[in-house]
Amino acid sequence: MSTDLVAQIVRAGEQITAAPGPGIADELNRHLNQLLGSPFQAASGTAFDGDGLRTAPFGSLIFTRVQGAETPDGRAVNIDADRLACAIDVTHTLDLIGLRQAYARIAHAKTLKKSPAARNVTHTTITFGVTFAVAAAVPLEQLADELDRLNRQTPSAHWPDMVVIAPYGLISYAVQFPGEALSGQWLPPAEGALANYVPATYIVMIIQPSRGHTLNHMMHIVLAHLSIFSPGADLPDREEIVKGVQNTALTQTGYQFNLAGELRPVPPDYIQGRMLPQRPFLVQDRKGETLAAVKFLKWQDGGVILLWGKMPLEGILVFLGSSAVLQKAGKITRENLQISHVLPITEQDFHGMLQRLQQRSNMVVRSDPGKFVVQKFANEGASSPFMARLFIGVLKLGDMFPDSEKQLFEAAYEPLITTLLEIRTTAKEVVDLYTDHAKKIADRSIVQMQGPTVHITENIDRPLRKKVDEFLTTATRSFKDKMQRVTKALGVSIGFLYQKPDRFERGVEALAQTDADLAMYLREARRWGNKLVDARNDLEHEGRTLPHISYEVNGSNISVAEPIFRGQPVTAFVNDMTDRLICFVEDVTVHCIQRRMPPGLSLTEIPRPQRAAEMPERFQRTLANGGMPIWQITYHATAFDAT
Repeated sequence: MSTDLVAQIVRAGEQITAAPGPGIADELNRHLNQLLGSPFQAASGTAFDGDGLRTAPFGSLIFTRVQGAETPDGRAVNIDADRLACAIDVTHTLDLIGLRQAYARIAHAKTLKKSPAARNVTHTTITFGVTFAVAAAVPLEQLADELDRLNRQTPSAHWPDMVVIAPYGLISYAVQFPGEALSGQWLPPAEGALANYVPATYIVMIIQPSRGHTLNHMMHIVLAHLSIFSPGADLPDREEIVKGVQNTALTQTGYQFNLAGELRPVPPDYIQGRMLPQRPFLVQDRKGETLAAVKFLKWQDGGVILLWGKMPLEGILVFLGSSAVLQKAGKITRENLQISHVLPITEQDFHGMLQRLQQRSNMVVRSDPGKFVVQKFANEGASSPFMARLFIGVLKLGDMFPDSEKQLFEAAYEPLITTLLEIRTTAKEVVDLYTDHAKKIADRSIVQMQGPTVHITENIDRPLRKKVDEFLTTATRSFKDKMQRVTKALGVSIGFLYQKPDRFERGVEALAQTDADLAMYLREARRWGNKLVDARNDLEHEGRTLPHISYEVNGSNISVAEPIFRGQPVTAFVNDMTDRLICFVEDVTVHCIQRRMPPGLSLTEIPRPQRAAEMPERFQRTLANGGMPIWQITYHATAFDAT
């Protein structure tokens, strides 16, 4: 039964998408009327309210029928706002201008005055707003960015609830509780629902890739609203509509309710991960047994109190003291966590509550004795391209893996990154050592002239050889051993890259059958890779050493000649090898992650001018179809900082 219903809606979506421009709305309404039961009907038309306000024409309105006044198929309607459940703005190709116009029409439709909702029953009178198109002139991420821009200048009660691009996916909103992942779809609250309390939930804009199931996802959400708009309506089982359908999402931006019940963007400094989390306070009895852990969470123009443990949150909130605050009090329970509603309090009020709790009860409040161990990882922060791209960015991409796979990947990747930091440091030390010596020669601070004899009072041959040897050892191990562990953790074997020519050829030809892009990339990478490995082998097995620094005296002028290593000045060699290795690690690791993306998702490369200065990540997730341009691994000789 469920498979038939899923397939039925998929076919309906295909027929709607294939309809000629003027017929899209008619085809959509035809399928909606086949799916919706009493009392709902779908038709093109307008709606009006008692004040004489009228909407623009909509391609599809879902409304409740009045007995004996059914509208024949294909006939436009003009219905009372009280009967309007959903307004769907229908177009063929949606661009940014079209989105703004559709946004305005839906926002206007949501201003129609309606009769109060029935009391003592779960019911909503809200008009659900959808923008529906069968093509898009821009990627869905750009539509989402424009939607966010419009949201920031529009009361949240008037926001459209969904943007649907039938072949690709939809933009909607999900609910997220503090400290959790996305937990479900968000529907606009009923009129007056937030008058007495405001829930502490994040409302997150998401993009769902559909892979042919866009109408299934759309109806899953619309039916949830219709079931509350008209309780007891004859509607299909909304869970059956998406049974077995892939459910993945890209998160775009987040919002929070303020104390007035208005959604506002989450301030950047409130976003989890931007700062070290505060330690909670422990509430204990006189024997030292911990009854609860409580923490304050700043929230728009108020605050939220989080409590872990079996102690009721209400037993603590009473110590806030203010009747105005207690009128807003209440909680949401999530397993072992109790989350207060958004309260008109500051962190100072929270601390005052804890003081009164201790003074007026037999309980003791203590700071959590647990400590954070903050260890310096590197001498550069998130604004460094290396840290933003290879450390933060790549690990963030790996967050999509199931926990077991994520742990396996991180266990292989983090030692590689640590070694890359050491390699960069060693390469810099090689350059600095030689550059400083050459400078001293130029300013003659280490030069003594005794007649025709020139004495150089500093010799860096041994420390320079030691640094180069250290560089070659760590760089070769990273290239051969540690990088293999990373790709293996991601399900890709590149062991043939390090084999003799005949084995390499067999291996790369086999890889080309399943991943031609990676095979071509590895062919090019082997050129500099062999140069690195051969250099290390020469030092380790052949006993070859770095040539001495040489000097040339011409009268009173003294010049220094940098040692040539593998056909290059040694400083150029270590810099080039470092850059090639870093590019190799980033490109191959990201490509292997891309291969494991959930169906419907892929990766795009953020153009350099568009990367955030505070954290210039190079890659982000995108829709495999209908999103930003898909990144494709291609070998390049461009320096890391220029890619």
